[in-house]
Amino acid sequence: MELAEAAAVAQQLMDIHGLRGWRFKFDNAKRRFGCCNYRTQTISLSRYVTELNSRDDVIDTVLHEVAHALAGRSAGHGPAWKVRAETIGCRAERCSDTNTLLTPPKRFVGTCPSCGRVFRRHRRTRSACPVCCKTYNAGRFDDRFLLVWEMADSRSRQD
Repeated sequence: MELAEAAAVAQQLMDIHGLRGWRFKFDNAKRRFGCCNYRTQTISLSRYVTELNSRDDVIDTVLHEVAHALAGRSAGHGPAWKVRAETIGCRAERCSDTNTLLTPPKRFVGTCPSCGRVFRRHRRTRSACPVCCKTYNAGRFDDRFLLVWEMADSRSRQD
């Protein structure tokens, strides 16, 4: 969905459901679709995920976050939130369906120098192979198993 249209839809839904004093914005998340920030009274959507998904997915995600705002911080994804979510017309599910939700491709591939396992991430981090750390170092971090990072598109697509 186009960002300008998504912003207009989000603001309209927030107004319809009485979120006075709340604002809408886009953020740079790549692993989640929406967020409700009670401290700043902001509902945000990932610009990357929004652009990749349908109008219906955007509407459902905004309604999910509106339900959080209406139910209050302590409601989490519990019964009070679920009632609010169903009342305003969203699917009332804890998270987006990761089987149908489109997300940006992960830019980096990390390979364990010990076992050869491959891990895909959006960002390069100083991380080690969890399997080798568990097997050979009682689950504690070990520099011997630091992942070697490269850009995902520089690797063959056979991973």
